[in-house]
Amino acid sequence: MKTLAQVRRQLSSGQFEFTRHAFRRAVERNISEREIYEASLAAELIEDYPDDKYAPSALLLGFSTAGRALHFQVTFSDNDLVRIITIYEPDPAEWIEYRSGGKSMFLCHVCGFTTSREDFVSEVFTIDGRRVLVEHIPAQVCERCSEATFSRTTTERVRSLIYGGGTPIRTVPLDVFALV
Repeated sequence: MKTLAQVRRQLSSGQFEFTRHAFRRAVERNISEREIYEASLAAELIEDYPDDKYAPSALLLGFSTAGRALHFQVTFSDNDLVRIITIYEPDPAEWIEYRSGGKSMFLCHVCGFTTSREDFVSEVFTIDGRRVLVEHIPAQVCERCSEATFSRTTTERVRSLIYGGGTPIRTVPLDVFALV
């Protein structure tokens, strides 16, 4: 199992990847790779989950140089890369000072399976109340449960595409259903 110092070092040197959930949160919340790097330099462990369902993990708190507080839950398992499970800006109303309250080895954080495939996926993001579809996103996909993991580079490219003025290749109608 990795130490906090090892996790910090890997995060600050770009040796991390995102679960599908964290990938979506980073893009939707406009959390940049640079902010993750900055926040990880002095990140502190605020909640420890040694008996987490699939791998030991912890909730870390760090601050960007602009002062943006970030919580990120990461795995402490001995994978080649640190896996970010979720990432968000903590709500000050819910936290006291943000605190209380080669081929990489693969271990699926959802089902614990160790085999994956490289594939392309599509994701729908909610940005300022509108739906945005990004297609052909490279991902590492679990062979058992199909949970996708995204590299930091891919996450940054998608975030920059959406927030950096990328031009959509097409616009599609969207059927909306409600299960009542």
